[in-house]
Amino acid sequence: MIKQQNLVISFLIEQYKDDELQDNLASVSNKIRNILDDFIRSYAPNLIKTHAIKGTVKKYDIIYRVKDHNSLKEKFYRSNLLTKHFPEIMINKLINDDEDYKSDPNILSEIDCIYEKMGDIIGIRVLTDLESEVKYLFQNISSQRQELATLGITFSENTILHQPEQMDNGLYIYKLDGSYKGRYSFELQIKSRMSAAWGDMEHSAFYKDHSISPVREITKNTMTSIGYLLHNIDTMIESTLSAEPNYEKNSKVYTFLNTFDTLYSTSISNILDGVTFSTQHIEKLMFNLYDFLYKDPKVELPKISTHLVDNQYTSIKYSQYCKFRDRNYNSIILEMILAGWYVDLNKLNTLEAGDYDAFLEWFLANICESIIKQYISDYNVNELDQNQCRELITLHFDNCCNFSHDMKYILEISIYKSLNDIFLKYKERQDDGDSTISQDNKFLNILSKSILNENLDSCDVADLQEFETFLTNSDITECLKNTTLCHRDLIKFIGTTIERVTNSDVSQHDDMNQENILQSATEFLAKG
Repeated sequence: MIKQQNLVISFLIEQYKDDELQDNLASVSNKIRNILDDFIRSYAPNLIKTHAIKGTVKKYDIIYRVKDHNSLKEKFYRSNLLTKHFPEIMINKLINDDEDYKSDPNILSEIDCIYEKMGDIIGIRVLTDLESEVKYLFQNISSQRQELATLGITFSENTILHQPEQMDNGLYIYKLDGSYKGRYSFELQIKSRMSAAWGDMEHSAFYKDHSISPVREITKNTMTSIGYLLHNIDTMIESTLSAEPNYEKNSKVYTFLNTFDTLYSTSISNILDGVTFSTQHIEKLMFNLYDFLYKDPKVELPKISTHLVDNQYTSIKYSQYCKFRDRNYNSIILEMILAGWYVDLNKLNTLEAGDYDAFLEWFLANICESIIKQYISDYNVNELDQNQCRELITLHFDNCCNFSHDMKYILEISIYKSLNDIFLKYKERQDDGDSTISQDNKFLNILSKSILNENLDSCDVADLQEFETFLTNSDITECLKNTTLCHRDLIKFIGTTIERVTNSDVSQHDDMNQENILQSATEFLAKG
């Protein structure tokens, strides 16, 4: 039996070595490489930098390989490729050494097609300078899969969801199963240069070495430890490389924070009857506001406004905001500081009651704009996605202000990240990603209100059903466990959803769908 299979594998390897097939596989590999290169230039701008002498410099390389026939032959035995990929009727014909069958052009063409669809034949590797750029590139590939699909490259949702993969050595790798024009399968690996070099060394030392040695496991563990050390070195290199371009900005931030703390800490303490009040949670927001409100970094910060010390300024137009402001000292302090800036910028003597609506409009608009800028900066949002982020943040920000919510839901950037992650899941579930702006906004509105645990009675019944259907058809555990919402907020969100699905009069789900949601949510809570 083994001898017969050996003959079959030898025949298949000879067919694989055919010059025409090899040339075709190499040509396709190069096309995939070029498409990915153009894609990175357009959609991952952080991987392109301008050098004073060299001009435009790529911070990555893309290489490809078509699997060597000796490696493929080894994999036939190591991974059972014969029975995994080739039809039984073909194997039997080849075992019987049917010469007419083996020379039939249609059969040879079928064998070529099998090789073309075998995932590990074509390998594409993107090597970035740093480890952080690996994740950045993956996130861009994940968010722009529709664009890649128009260029002929597709990645399954399953392969995207399960990244990065943990290797036997405990380290992680981004390894995606892709397809080109629905005909050619390929494997895309995204690695840093250092990680790739180390991986190749480790691969050569252990993957290809099948000898038994009493020190093999000790040596392997040592090499794995070196792998972790290299990861830490990568982080140090990134810090070193970013130190110079960030020096001016960091110096500016430090100067601002020092001035901010010196100027306002005593004033706030006096207002609060001697109690020291930390402004750490708003300092980044305040710097962003200062940066685009005061273009001149030498401008002195204005004094804090005391309009809420002796008076209770309120507004009919912004009544909901005023309600949660009065319950939260963070909101009160933030408003008084920015009121001082508003008075200064508009050259007023003080903030009068008649100016309060105009101030609140300016106040809320600028906070929202600062959050948008911080989000885009923190998560390296590319230009194509910035409008969507702006709309999402603005919608949730307005909901927070309209429903009297704690400042945490307004200022916590990770909340907006969670919203965006869940919304992207929703977009992936649409047919070919096709949904109208109106539908997207309705979904976002319901999602935002759900996270805020607000009443959904004002929402359209059909829209609520679509939202529930999304939770039913998607894996709620996978959808939510990777979001940046704090654990308690996630439990509240899931618990609220369960209650709505099981008790809502508008829900049209059958018992089985309700059971699916309950089971998924229960699994999540159990894992939590």
